[in-house]
Parts: sequence; C-alpha cells; structure tokens
Amino acid sequence: MVDESSFFERLRKKDYDRAFDQLYYESFIRLRQYASGILRSEEQAQDVIQNVFSSLWERRFDLAGMEGSVGAYLYKSVYYASLNELKRKDVRQVNEKGVLREIYNGGVFNDGTLDFREAERRLADGVALLPEKCREIFCMSRFSGMRRGEIAESLGVSVRTVDAQLFNALKRLENFLQEE
Repeated sequence: MVDESSFFERLRKKDYDRAFDQLYYESFIRLRQYASGILRSEEQAQDVIQNVFSSLWERRFDLAGMEGSVGAYLYKSVYYASLNELKRKDVRQVNEKGVLREIYNGGVFNDGTLDFREAERRLADGVALLPEKCREIFCMSRFSGMRRGEIAESLGVSVRTVDAQLFNALKRLENFLQEE
C-alpha cells in the first residue's frame, strides 16, 4: 500500500508536501473503498478520508518520530472517523425526528389535531421565515448535526453568536408554532 520507508525519509528531510502527496496517492483509493464499505456512501467516505488526511497534515511535524505502520494508522483512523460519522448521522436523524416529536407532544399542538406530517410542514414553514443567518445556523445545528464550535468556525463567528442565534431561532419557532 504505502512505501513507508520513502514516506518517513521525506518526513525526516522535511519534505512534507511530497511525503503527503505520495501517501495520499498511494492510499486514497483503498481507504475510500474501506470507508465506503462502512458508511455505504462514496461521498461520506471521501469526506472522511479528507478529514483524516487534514488531521494528519496538522500533526505532520510529529510524524517523523512515529513508530509502527503508517498504513495501519491510516486504516485505524479511517475506521474510527467512519464510526464517528455514522454516530453523527444517527444523531442528526434522531434530532430531526426528536424536534418534531417534541413540538408535537410538548404542548405546541396539544389538541392532538395535527398529524406528524402537518407538524413537519409547519416546522419547515417556520424555519423558512427565520432571518437568513439565524436559519443557516439553526439548520447547521439541528439538521446537519454540527456542533456549536464547528458552526462558529465555518461561519467565522464566535460560539456566543451561534448560541444567541440558536436561542433566537428556537424562540421564533416556538412563537410561530403556537400561532393559529
């Protein structure tokens, strides 16, 4: 899979770009197939591989002294990253259904006249009425399963801003859903 002696030699010579190019091109296809088998999605597999290599790149200065097989390390990293992705996917699905169930059962529709599909439609209508930034942050949090820190980093805002926007979104949605 990976010519490890050549990889480590390049790291020792501080030729990081070439070392990582070599590692990436020699292992990407096999790692993608491995991750695809776990995730059942080519797109998610590619994302996982990119994240593993990004993480590895960030720690490139520490790798020259690494002991063991770089190939085994990559497979283990992809394995755990894939499992984490599956967990996040499950959390996203549970969150989407949980938010709707909470709204339906939590007193917003306490007369029992609205079915789940109607509640889902009303929630979508309410989300569509949120201000743009507020809607974007809410969707990233609730439907994409991103953490507050991840949202803040990707949008270039503080975590406190994300918290304030989420609070604002939930309040507006609660008010919208209690109307009628």
